[in-house]
Amino acid sequence: MAVAIIVEAAGMSASQYDAAIKDAFPNGQTPAAMQLHVSGPIDGGWRAVDVWDSQEAFDAYARGPLASAFEKNGIKVEPKITVWPVHNMVTGARP
Repeated sequence: MAVAIIVEAAGMSASQYDAAIKDAFPNGQTPAAMQLHVSGPIDGGWRAVDVWDSQEAFDAYARGPLASAFEKNGIKVEPKITVWPVHNMVTGARP
């Protein structure tokens, strides 16, 4: 079952996010099990909202490529992670 995930990283800057995302998404490609990724600044940190095919797919990615990208870029934040099941997802058509 698909899950939506909010990751809030207090203390993370845009430049830290940009550096980590280059390693987490090589060649700008998201993992096959990731359906959506959006991110942006929040007061005092950074937020990402994802939709994944499953909780297990996210967990494996978080323990592997994402943890490695944080470590490589010296990011030592402990993000708050919120997960809930996806009932419906609608995306807009683009020309």
